[in-house]
Amino acid sequence: MTPLHVVAEMESRLILPPEGIHLDALLMAAVARRDDAPPLYTQADAVHAQPLDIPIALSACGRYYLATTSIQHVAEREHRWLNRRFPLGEAIALGGPTVKRIQLSEGSCKAYRIPVETVHVAELHWYAVGDADGVRRLLDLVSRLGRRRGVGEGTVQRWRVEELDEVWDGFPVLSAEGAAMRHLPLDVDGLRDYAVRIGCVRPPYWARAREQEVACPP
Repeated sequence: MTPLHVVAEMESRLILPPEGIHLDALLMAAVARRDDAPPLYTQADAVHAQPLDIPIALSACGRYYLATTSIQHVAEREHRWLNRRFPLGEAIALGGPTVKRIQLSEGSCKAYRIPVETVHVAELHWYAVGDADGVRRLLDLVSRLGRRRGVGEGTVQRWRVEELDEVWDGFPVLSAEGAAMRHLPLDVDGLRDYAVRIGCVRPPYWARAREQEVACPP
């Protein structure tokens, strides 16, 4: 296990989750794809599932992985809308005279218009302690990042995994100034600059049954 600097050179804009993209979660998703692991659909699945083996070191306490969330410089932000309209004409044609009323203001037929923000970045960066070759092999399976990947957002042009000769105190989970660089327990030694939110300290990060107060990047 060696200190690593991971870079994703981006080809297109992407939709970032509020907490960024966690490298450990990204690698676990790649392992699941490689091994054809069953997806986690429910909170119970997430709580009871065994963590997948990834080439990233665990912390000394074993509670989190030694890898940051994504670090990026946003060159431009673009506000867009996700729209869905119920196919009223098709429903009437298929239902025929038996269709008396379709409720469009609520329920499963309700239309929605949700605001989203896409960002334009040249590169995304992560720091980690792990096996460089193992990380490279898994990232070769990842071609898109962020949300709405199925419609072409977040295309990765190239991955770079570089080994580092020198690191700072607290690497990689704390900056040189003691700022959190990923979700961390509040009792981590040297933690000085952080924001507090409700979240998880290891994948899957959407598992609400495992949420707690965590330190996250300020």
